Amino acid sequence: MAMEWNWSNLPETEHAALISHVEAQQWQQVARICEQYKVSTYCCCNVQGLQAWALWAIETGIINDERTVKNMASHNG
Repeated sequence: MAMEWNWSNLPETEHAALISHVEAQQWQQVARICEQYKVSTYCCCNVQGLQAWALWAIETGIINDERTVKNMASHNG
């Protein structure tokens, strides 16, 4: 299923915006960005999948900004 969510399509310039929308739980905005960059065909119609995969992409560092990297570094040690 992960192959159906291609977060590498998302330009790095959009990472901080996407993270902000996820943190604010603004899933319509997350879906809009997801659709705009063709991350997945499921952006609009599978909110649970969108939430899960967006969080996964952030947690694994696929989507990141400086704040996320620092936060993850402090969590890991």
